[in-house]
Parts: sequence; C-alpha cells; structure tokens
Amino acid sequence: MKMVNSFLPNGDMSDAQFQTIARLAHEEAGLIFRANKAPLVRARLARRMRALKITDFGDYFAFVTSAEGLDERRRMISSLTTNVSNFFRESHHFDLLRSDILPSLLDRARAGQRVRLWSAGCSDGQEAYSIDDACGHGAGLRTTGHPDSGL
Repeated sequence: MKMVNSFLPNGDMSDAQFQTIARLAHEEAGLIFRANKAPLVRARLARRMRALKITDFGDYFAFVTSAEGLDERRRMISSLTTNVSNFFRESHHFDLLRSDILPSLLDRARAGQRVRLWSAGCSDGQEAYSIDDACGHGAGLRTTGHPDSGL
C-alpha cells in the first residue's frame, strides 16, 4: 500500500474503481451510486484516504475489503451517506411530489383506497414532516402518522 506524509492523489478514480466501490456500497448498505455520482464518491473517499495517508484508490479498495479494513469500511459507508436532515431538503423533490405524484394519489384516496408514503433514512423526521406538509396542506388532506408513532 502506498503511504505518504502529505496526501496527493495518484490520478483519478477509474470507472472500474468507481463501479467496484459502488458495488461494495450497495452490498454493505444498499446505497446506489450511478455514474453521475462518481465525483461525489471520489471527493468523499479522498477525505478518508487523506486521513489514512493512502494515495491510490486501488490500495484503498484493497484495504476496505480486507479483514483489517472492517472499521474503515464502516467509516467509508458513513462518509458516502448524506447525514443531513432538513425541512424541505431538496425542494425540487417536493415540487415534483405536488405536481406529478400527488394528483394520482388524490384520485386513489377519493376512490376509497389507502395511500401510504414512506420516507426512508430520515434521522430527525424532518423529511417525513415535509412530506406530510406537502400532501396535507397542498391538497387539503387529513394525514396521520404511523399508529405506533403517536402522531
């Protein structure tokens, strides 16, 4: 493994290396990274590599897939996730919900069908409350939380 005192990347992450990291992230945590996310993945892994003084993506991958790299594999997965929770984060998603998705959901609800929405991976619930607000206030619906949530 190439180690140095100051981090200077040896070239860029190749497409094959990106695919390998993306596959590992999917297998370990269900994360999905398409090719357009390669710059994001590279930037986040570069921070981890800098901390370890590893200059080559191939060496980094070899380390995180080794028995000795289990702790680093967990840190890698954490570094690849967003770890941010805000009300109406990514506002264009809520615009799409209101304009393209909500009308058909309203039709289903008016026909007596149950409509359920799920917000995955929200740490503080802000995303779920944003969905509730977008649907309830935007359409005049009565919304309720999960029966066990106390909402």
